[in-house]
Amino acid sequence: MIFSGTVGEHIVVFTGPSIDSFKLNLDSKASLVGSDALAFADSYLSKDLAALVYGEKKSMDTLISASGGGLGDIVNGLRDGISMSDGLGDTRDLESLFQIVAEREAALRKFAGNESSGIVAFLEEGLKIESHGGYDSGMLDWKAPNKLAHLGKSEDVAMFANFNADAAFDKSARAYMESLFETAYAITVKVTESPIQSEEFDQFKEGFKLFDSKFRPEAAALWDALGNDFSGSLGGEKAWVMDFKGAAPAVPGVPQKVVDQAKIPRISMISPVADRAKLAGSWEKMNTALTSVLGKFGEISGNQIPMQKPMSSEKNGNATWFFPMPLFNDDFLPSVTVGDKWFVASTSKNQSLDLIDQASKAGDAGSGLTIFVDFKTIEKYSKEIYKIVDENAEEINGAPLSDSDKKDIDQVLSVMSNFDKLSIHSRRENSELRTSVHFKIR
Repeated sequence: MIFSGTVGEHIVVFTGPSIDSFKLNLDSKASLVGSDALAFADSYLSKDLAALVYGEKKSMDTLISASGGGLGDIVNGLRDGISMSDGLGDTRDLESLFQIVAEREAALRKFAGNESSGIVAFLEEGLKIESHGGYDSGMLDWKAPNKLAHLGKSEDVAMFANFNADAAFDKSARAYMESLFETAYAITVKVTESPIQSEEFDQFKEGFKLFDSKFRPEAAALWDALGNDFSGSLGGEKAWVMDFKGAAPAVPGVPQKVVDQAKIPRISMISPVADRAKLAGSWEKMNTALTSVLGKFGEISGNQIPMQKPMSSEKNGNATWFFPMPLFNDDFLPSVTVGDKWFVASTSKNQSLDLIDQASKAGDAGSGLTIFVDFKTIEKYSKEIYKIVDENAEEINGAPLSDSDKKDIDQVLSVMSNFDKLSIHSRRENSELRTSVHFKIR
């Protein structure tokens, strides 16, 4: 239940089982404010405070337990309901799968932990939020150093994310996802065996029958290649990097001046290679499965659809693989670059090679989870594109930008000029979970 009221000039909101459990202590020394529970806030007393939130561990445990039941409670209910149903025939296989889902979810949730949560928000160069304690899903490896942290140091980087995944959590999560897919498939099989009569249901059954008879082995092979071999071939650390330094492709109808001047976003994910043989094996499995899928589509449609063969280029022991397409250039090239040490999936071959070169050089290591968005870089890029489009509007659209369009764009750029950077850093400090958020303005 939720209750609200006023005490002097303050509005009080209380959540609890009943109004009787609401206790307001007028003696500050004997209240929560006077206890050690809020000691985390002492270092922020001189700040321009905007908010302070505290939740003791017992309360946090109750909230997480009440709201975080996940699919386990649902599948347990489905299992019990199906066991009492006569319309689906023998459901023991489904009941067993539901049990596996519940068990694997429970195993995954064992990685999670919870601590008393304290949050302080204050105004300083924008808005800062400091979090102490709280909920930890167990997904991240807090102890492993982030050796790719320095990839976000360049002033050209617009967006960056970096973390180390916990290997045991990742393995458990993959097992959980696998059980969900297996259960969803088994449910679909059972449903298609039901005596429902309708044109739509008949079409659904025919579609599923086609998948089950033609494509099920390939789907299983793709999942095994991606979920097991590919995931297991890379190290736990990942870094995502985005900048605006890509050379624009020569798109028909776009003036050459625009192509020469404009830049496009480049986005890459880089990770260390843990097992190159397994990585190569994952591609072989995917290629075999996809070739088979295309062949079967050809049989069904009557038109053969050959699997395209990727091309590659090599530099300093790193091979970049891609499927050739018109318009592609080295900065507009969806591809993967692989070497003995690094794997990069990217929209740009040039960025991939640049990141590998930077990653190979030692830099300051980070920790935990780091995310940032640099609004100054985004604003600069937006202004550059605006200028190019404005100067070439007649060649692009056949007419100059209208005053109304310019006004709208200027308003957006004016708003952007107020923002500097959004940064998020989660880590462990002396075993305490800490998160710092800074929405910096100029």
